[in-house]
Amino acid sequence: MRLDTTTSSGYRPVESEGLFQFGHSKDHRPDLPQVKISQSVLDPLGLPVSTTIVSGNQADDPLYIPEIQKVQQRLQPSGLTYVGDSKMSSQKIREYLARSQNYYLCPLSEKQVSKTDLAELLAPMFRGEERVTEVFAPEAPRQSSDEPEVIAKGFSLEMPQSVEGEEDAFVWHEQWLVVHSLKYAIRQQKGLDSRIEKATDALNQLNLSGRGRKRLSVEETKRAVIRILGRYRVKALIAVAYEQTTETLHKRAYRDKPARTVTITHLTVIPTLNSEACQQAVALLGWRVYASNDLNLSLTEAVYGYRNEYLIEQGFGRYKGKALGLRPMYLASDERVKGLIRFLSLGLRILCLLEFSVRTCLATEQAALAGFYAGNPKRTTGRPTAELLLKAFRDITLTVMEINHATQRFLSPLSELQLRILHLLNCSEDTYLALTG
Repeated sequence: MRLDTTTSSGYRPVESEGLFQFGHSKDHRPDLPQVKISQSVLDPLGLPVSTTIVSGNQADDPLYIPEIQKVQQRLQPSGLTYVGDSKMSSQKIREYLARSQNYYLCPLSEKQVSKTDLAELLAPMFRGEERVTEVFAPEAPRQSSDEPEVIAKGFSLEMPQSVEGEEDAFVWHEQWLVVHSLKYAIRQQKGLDSRIEKATDALNQLNLSGRGRKRLSVEETKRAVIRILGRYRVKALIAVAYEQTTETLHKRAYRDKPARTVTITHLTVIPTLNSEACQQAVALLGWRVYASNDLNLSLTEAVYGYRNEYLIEQGFGRYKGKALGLRPMYLASDERVKGLIRFLSLGLRILCLLEFSVRTCLATEQAALAGFYAGNPKRTTGRPTAELLLKAFRDITLTVMEINHATQRFLSPLSELQLRILHLLNCSEDTYLALTG
C-alpha cells in the first residue's frame, strides 16, 4: 500500500468551518484556498483503496493512521507493507503499524536524522569498516557486453525501538537502510553549487557603490551578510572576512549647515569558500536513511519499492489533469465537492485497471503495441498509458439514418489496433457491434 496526500485549490470564499482553507499548497498556489485529499493505493496497480477529503489547512501527519485503518477494514488488518514519504515516518505511525503487525518503509526526516547523525552513521563506511551493497537498474535492456548500471548503494543497521506506555513498554526492531542515490546526489550537487554561487554574488554586491545604491553602515552590512548566508543555507560553507577603511571628507558650508569634517567608515565584505566544510557537505550528498520493520527486506527491494512511489503521484496528476478534470471546481457546496472527488476516484480506478491489465498481458506475451503515435506508425510501446489506450478509440462514429421509414445504423469498422486492445482486455468486439442494433 502507498499513502500520500495532495491538495486542489480553487477560487472559493473561505468560511470558518468550510472545506476550502488556506494551507501549505502542493499546487504552488498559496494565494488560493484549497481542499486536501488523502489516499491509499494498491501497488503495483496504483488502484485507490480509500479516499478521504478534508479541509485544506489540516496537517498531513494525523491523516495517515485513519487511512491505514480504512485499508485494514477493507483488505486485511495485518501483513501489508505501507510505503510513504517522510511525513509517514513519525514514531507514532511506525508504532501503530508495528503493533498491528504490518510493515512500513519510509525515509526518516532531517529532524529524526540530522546531518550530524548522518555523518556519524557514514563514518564507519568512510573508514572501510562497513560493507556496501550496490543496487543495479531493474530489467534494463542491454547487450551482454554492457556493464550493469549502478543506481544506488548503501548498507543497513538494526535499530531497536521502544515506546513507554501507561502499563508497559512496547518494543520492536527495525532496520535503517542508509542509501546513496546517484541521481539524487547529482541533483543535490547542482543545488549546492547554485546556492554557493548565488550567495557569493549577493555578498559581492554589498561592496558595490554608486548611483541608486544605498551606502550601508557597518552594522547594516553585517546584518545583510547574516541574512544572505541564512537565505542560501551556506553559513558553514562560506567564511566572511571584513576589511574596514576610514575616509575623512571636508564639506563646505551650505545654506544653514556650517563647514564640517565628516569621517565615514566603509566595510568591505570578503567571502571565501570553506573547502574543508564543502568537502564534508559533498560527502553527505545523495545519502538518505529509510526505516522499515521488515528485517528481511533487502536494500535492493527497499530502493525499488520507494522508487515506485510515482504510482500514487501519477493518480494525483490524473485528478488534476485532462484525464479526470477535477480543476477548475465551480461547485459551491462542500458536500458536492466531496461527492465529485469520490466520483472521480471511481474513474481513477477504471484507468488504473485498464492500464494494468493491458501492460500485464503485453509483459506475459513479451509483445508491444504499434499505431499510437501519429507520423510514426512503427513506433511501439510495451507500457501504454490508459489515456493512450482510450485515445485509440476516439475516431469511432455511429451514424443513425432513416431510410425508407426504417432506422439503420452504421458503425465505423474497428482498426487492427482497436481489435488488439480489446483482445488484451479479454473483451469481445460485440461490445461495439451491438451499437448497430
